[in-house]
Amino acid sequence: MNDEMGLLIQLQRIDSHLSRFNENEQQYKKKIEIEGQNLESLKIKLREIQIQLEKTAKEKKEKEKDVEIQDQLIQKTQSRLKEIKNNKEYQAHLNEIDALKKGLGGLEDVVLLLMDKMEVLKSEAALHETEFKEKEIKFLETVKEIEIEISRLLEEKSQFEEERKKVSGQVNKKTMAQYEHLLMSKKGTAILALNGTTCPGCHMNLPPQLIAEVRRDDKMLTCSHCYRILYWQEFYFPKTA
Repeated sequence: MNDEMGLLIQLQRIDSHLSRFNENEQQYKKKIEIEGQNLESLKIKLREIQIQLEKTAKEKKEKEKDVEIQDQLIQKTQSRLKEIKNNKEYQAHLNEIDALKKGLGGLEDVVLLLMDKMEVLKSEAALHETEFKEKEIKFLETVKEIEIEISRLLEEKSQFEEERKKVSGQVNKKTMAQYEHLLMSKKGTAILALNGTTCPGCHMNLPPQLIAEVRRDDKMLTCSHCYRILYWQEFYFPKTA
């Protein structure tokens, strides 16, 4: 059995674990990011409703002020009727009062519509606030759970990193450089177990001579297509009865 090949097989196992740790860590962080964005969207929507409510309340207050001014104007115009002796002028004042009252009615209708709008917005704001608070609590619980899981992953990852240092320190520098290059260029898989006539990495047929040499296990050999390091599976992982 080729001792250096055995070390590379160990390294590949370790690096596969480390790769999964990194992927899991990124997935957990992505989940926090996505849920945080969803929570922020709810917060923004709630704020938009609150702003609409504030604007509507301000508009209602302004219209109520207009109603008050209009009502005062009607009273003032009505008080002048006692002083008017001319029928024509009297009728003109009555017409003016009618117009003012119509205007007052229109303003009061607007105030009522704004009151209705405020009630709808208050109801929407209450629903969104309840939803936001519930999801905020759930989000914080999720973050706490994920942080605990990430901490556990990092602890395990640290153990594998220590093991990797020990194993890699026993590999020839030239071989290690080749392995590291393949690890980077081949998406984390530098070495593969061969148990047939095709490469498990690129799924291309291999020359019979290469397969025979791999089975001899007396030197480092690579796939003639993808250049990954190959070893004969049964030689390192024999089948058990």
